[in-house]
Amino acid sequence: YKRQNEASDNEGNHKYPSDYDLECIISVAASDNRDQLAGFSNYGTTSVDLAAPGADIYSCGSQNDQSYATESGTSMAAPHVAGVVALMRSIRPDWKVLNVREKLLASVDQLDSLAGKLVTGGRLNAANAVKDMGIFGVPDGIMEVSVTPPSGALLMTGESIRIQAEVID
Repeated sequence: YKRQNEASDNEGNHKYPSDYDLECIISVAASDNRDQLAGFSNYGTTSVDLAAPGADIYSCGSQNDQSYATESGTSMAAPHVAGVVALMRSIRPDWKVLNVREKLLASVDQLDSLAGKLVTGGRLNAANAVKDMGIFGVPDGIMEVSVTPPSGALLMTGESIRIQAEVID
């Protein structure tokens, strides 16, 4: 495990598990209240998917049951994305991980300040993510593949398993 708050480009110095190219991983950078990449946040044009608010976030503190504090970090940004994914899944529980991921990444607000720094060049937008959830959206010409069982599944010598691949656009 390596820290994700080093203000470094993941392309030259990969960070795991966030840099694994798997459909079940969404790598999140932190943005500030001016829609800029937070000064501490890692970034990467092929390895960090999107940004979410992660600077000066008012949250629960650890002092006692009623303490609150302002914190910054990608650990503050990632829960915003997890919450939007949960909202999307509550609307469409039948969607596969890949469908949710593609819709989420296509729904970001494109920002000049994030262009050339992140895969999407954008910041999380919850309203866009749940908009038109009845239809999967417009094909982008990029084919995505989902394989079951997932990468890393255990296969014993001499054993037969069923492998299923799904391709979506």
